[in-house]
Amino acid sequence: MTAVTSGDTLTPSGSFSERWRERWALVNSHLLTALIFSLPISTAASNIFAALMLIGWLARADFGNDWRRIRSHRMVLAAACFFALHLLGMAWTENLGEGWAQIRKEWKFALLPIFIACVERQHIDRYLAAFVTALAIAVAISFAIYFEFVPPINKATVANPVPFGTHVVYGPLLALGSYLLGSRILFGGDLAKWQRGLLALVLAAMCAGLFITDGRAGQVAFFVLAVVLCLQYGGLSWRSMLLAAALVLGTFAIAYFGNDDFRHRTIAAMTGDAYLGGRYDVSVDERLAYLKNGLQVIRDHPLIGVGSGDLIDEMARRHEENQSNVRLRRNPHNMYILMAGQFGVLGLASLLWLFLVQIRCALAQTEPGVVARLGLALPIVFLVLCFTESYLAVHATSLLFCVFGAFLYGGEHEGEAIDRHTRQSTPRVWRRYRPPPAASSYNENSVFHLAAPPWPVLTFATG
Repeated sequence: MTAVTSGDTLTPSGSFSERWRERWALVNSHLLTALIFSLPISTAASNIFAALMLIGWLARADFGNDWRRIRSHRMVLAAACFFALHLLGMAWTENLGEGWAQIRKEWKFALLPIFIACVERQHIDRYLAAFVTALAIAVAISFAIYFEFVPPINKATVANPVPFGTHVVYGPLLALGSYLLGSRILFGGDLAKWQRGLLALVLAAMCAGLFITDGRAGQVAFFVLAVVLCLQYGGLSWRSMLLAAALVLGTFAIAYFGNDDFRHRTIAAMTGDAYLGGRYDVSVDERLAYLKNGLQVIRDHPLIGVGSGDLIDEMARRHEENQSNVRLRRNPHNMYILMAGQFGVLGLASLLWLFLVQIRCALAQTEPGVVARLGLALPIVFLVLCFTESYLAVHATSLLFCVFGAFLYGGEHEGEAIDRHTRQSTPRVWRRYRPPPAASSYNENSVFHLAAPPWPVLTFATG
């Protein structure tokens, strides 16, 4: 006998071991929700929830079923090879301490099977709503700091009101949250007018919050995701392409002429002049130096790189040879330089394989929905972001990449092969959106359709 699960309601049945596993499955899914909520807020909290999920997975002890889910998940093999390459790279590195430090940065890929085992498909709405809610809270605090209603907290300043973490992480997360809200507004056929208006206000606040903080990577991610969303809504047509161009150019113009700091940093990035306008932009200088010196390291070690721990030593030597007056960091501000420098063509191939697997899985979805759309948007935006920062070695973004990957590329479709013969010429994720009939637009079984509003506002599965 099996249990019936509806939202938070669990009706146990069967033997004691079955009831034990069913209860722990629910607990683990709640822990996954809490972990996703903590991503924009606290590194320590996300680490704690990840550890609790590991304990919960061991307590559940349903290893046979978990193994079947894990081995059929489309992303798990690519992620395993990505992580294993860091271990293998210790064989030809001299700086073992730095090598282990790099391995510790990638622990999220080692825990991907645990995340997969803890996913409950009926809770995907909840995972996405938790992420958007945490970002909305962060944006509210950010505006309170910006308008000086409250004193700055953590590393925030009035000029750069990032309430949690740094703008390096805050911007891309906020861009992804804006994409999710935009997707809910455009594809949410069940939304009432007041609900759509409420979400539009939150979306506007998120967009404005993105451009009052530093961090060009998040702003670039916003433009990329805006284009992806327009194409997903309007299909691959000239009309949707023109709409995407108008949206990007309009938003860029408002930010460029309305924000002096955004204008300065944009010009500095485009010209490569770190001293443009009499102000020194250290991030531009560092990225140019690491790009130049990193390419030299890759040229000299093209096949297997310098190993897991020697890139920092090689970079230090190149900085000295080229008289690069920049701070020596473990992070070359470019994921492609990092992987190719450490592991040569093998590292670059393992990184691109991750993105390819995700894109193929999203394009293979036969039904349009938030899982298919976000499943395609995630690798596209990371493909771009990884040129600006080593985002799969940064804690919050790499953890998001793995956790979202756990429920975007598996679940009820695990183990299904991609049918190349019956696939439509234009994948559903790129076809023009057509709203469902009014009678079927409301999903009564969605976990976020609880007793009353505003929960239905964030029911992503219906769109």
